[in-house]
Amino acid sequence: MNEREKLEAKPVDHTKRDSETFLMLGGFLAILATIVLIATIVQDPGHARVVNGVAGIVLFLIGAGMFLWGYRLRGRIREGHAPCCARP
Repeated sequence: MNEREKLEAKPVDHTKRDSETFLMLGGFLAILATIVLIATIVQDPGHARVVNGVAGIVLFLIGAGMFLWGYRLRGRIREGHAPCCARP
C-alpha cells in the first residue's frame, strides 16, 4: 500500500472547521439581520416595511440557528465526542 492509498483510506473529519464556519457565518447573518431590523423601524409605514421586517426576522433566525449549531459542534469537540478528537 503506497502513501496515497493510505491517505485515501483514512476517514476525514471536518468537525472543527465546520464549527468555526457556522459560528462565523451565523454571527455575520445575525448582525446583518439586526441592521435590517433597525432600518425597518425607521422606515416609512407600508408594504416594504412589513416585507423588510419579516426578512430581517427570518435572516436573524437562520443566523442564530447556524451560530448555535456551531457552538454545539464546538462543545462536542471539547468533550471529545467528535470523531476528529476521539481518544484511543
